[in-house]
Amino acid sequence: MPLLPSISEKITAIKHENGKDFWIIVHEWGSKKFFVYLLTEDGLEQPVISETGTEHTEDNFNNNAIGYLKASPDGCRLAQAIYGKGIIELFDFNKATGEITNAITSNPVFTGAYGIEFSSDSKMLYLSTNDFVLQFPFNSILYQFNTDNGSSVFDNPTVLASDSIIDYLGLQLAADGKIYVATSIREHLPLDGYDYIGVINNPTRIGSTCNFNNINHQSNNGIFLNGGKCRIGLPSFVQSYFYIPKFTYISNCFNDTTQFNMVNNTNVDAVFWDFGDSTSSTEINPYHRFRQAKDYYVKLTDYYNGIGYTDSLLVIINNLPKPSINNGKDTLILLPNSIITLDAGVGFKDYLWNNGSTNQTIQVNNEGLYYVTVSNENCCEKTDSIYVQRFELIIPSAFVPKSSGKDREFKVIDFYHNVKDFKISIFNRLGKLVYKSDDITKGWDGNNYASDVFYYKLTAILSNGQEINKDGNITLIN
Repeated sequence: MPLLPSISEKITAIKHENGKDFWIIVHEWGSKKFFVYLLTEDGLEQPVISETGTEHTEDNFNNNAIGYLKASPDGCRLAQAIYGKGIIELFDFNKATGEITNAITSNPVFTGAYGIEFSSDSKMLYLSTNDFVLQFPFNSILYQFNTDNGSSVFDNPTVLASDSIIDYLGLQLAADGKIYVATSIREHLPLDGYDYIGVINNPTRIGSTCNFNNINHQSNNGIFLNGGKCRIGLPSFVQSYFYIPKFTYISNCFNDTTQFNMVNNTNVDAVFWDFGDSTSSTEINPYHRFRQAKDYYVKLTDYYNGIGYTDSLLVIINNLPKPSINNGKDTLILLPNSIITLDAGVGFKDYLWNNGSTNQTIQVNNEGLYYVTVSNENCCEKTDSIYVQRFELIIPSAFVPKSSGKDREFKVIDFYHNVKDFKISIFNRLGKLVYKSDDITKGWDGNNYASDVFYYKLTAILSNGQEINKDGNITLIN
């Protein structure tokens, strides 16, 4: 979408304070106005206009339109280069309102100001200068500024490189924490390109320790492009994507082994990790198991040339979810011709049963082990299981006391051994008690009674506490 009829050669983007929407930032040509558009899922809103800093005015070759515009990865600063005027500017940016304020403008001493970039921690600012019209003599320069210096940020910058043959052009921070520098050969037009792309290997470090085209104390030309060519610029990205810490971690649920990884381990002689729980490590990318689910401030110090660089990060070790199938029972008894509902409990983000169901509850009618894995909003997982055991009481309908077989007594058989407590009473047809027992392993022999029909009544308490009551008739045959 066209934003304005005429803008400078500048565009950048940063995330809104809400972490969802984006600010699209441009500068109007011929004015001091920044136009900041909020991009939402519904499209572009009307711009927030901030009139501040230096006017982008017309000149013979429109050189004042040239130069990068970049937001700091943390979204709190904005910087731009104005090529024709030889100046750079630094602003405060309000990522909640889109307002741009507090302009700091350099003196016009940065002839050919072009590439602009922040380090990943937003503290260091870099500038490249070059001469597109190939005026001689001219040295292309790569500068570093420390934004902590406030209004004097552009005084006494660090010169990282100065070259009369190589032009330093576009700058772009990458996901590895390094800043890549587009380069070209001055003897030819920049469009002819160069076989290498420059690299600021440690942009968060002050001065020469940022190691421009330097790895392990050895200078180089950067990255060889293997037949490709580097020319003038590098593509612009949403700068928020590069607001990355010195290290990252994965697996942060309680009982997990957490893996730590340095984002950029170039030019690192040694490291020291302080995990915030009185333990440490000197491995580059260590594994660590925290003993409690809580917050830890983990510190990483990396050393180069005897100097330590420390950064810290809040590491949150999340509690595990607590599934409890049917309120934590270990075993359920499945009665004949019945169905049991297994319930993992409410409040979990995801459910996965061993039968493939992703519901909170399942219904089962077969004996076996059932288990469910649940996850919470932090993607932490835990599994609970329950055994469904079939219940069957074998109750004879008749018995023959004078028999020599198993039917010589009336005996209830607990086929799956589920009964914990048992009581049975047997009555004749007149209601008189003829037998009573609380031992399921013993039976009634029916001695001294003639053939007849008797009535029984039993109560069984199962191993899971469930109570079963049954009654019926039994025929004695003599």
